[in-house]
Amino acid sequence: MIQWTLRWLRNIAIFFFVSTIIMVVALKYVPVYVTPLMLTRCVEQMMDGEAPTLKHQWVPLTQISHNAPQAVMASEGVIEVLLDYPLLGPALTQEFKNLLNLNDGYWKYKPIDHNL
Repeated sequence: MIQWTLRWLRNIAIFFFVSTIIMVVALKYVPVYVTPLMLTRCVEQMMDGEAPTLKHQWVPLTQISHNAPQAVMASEGVIEVLLDYPLLGPALTQEFKNLLNLNDGYWKYKPIDHNL
């Protein structure tokens, strides 16, 4: 019974690991047409008695404020991982380093420009 349980837990762990890798690779090449937030907004529209509509406009990263990706990464906790910059340095592109405003491998506070 214990051996069966351990095998079952191992298979579950392998499944989650492999499915995560597959999703990351798939979403790199497949466009995202619907997000959970968009579905939530549709449900809210139906609750208000309106006809549900999906509205979105994808904008290239070069056309949005450089502070937006920085804010998203900070909110997701990525910055804490990047504090260990010497280990991740070779993997980061120069554009990404400039975006994070890394100074000698350490996070440097960059005030947000509200005049964008």
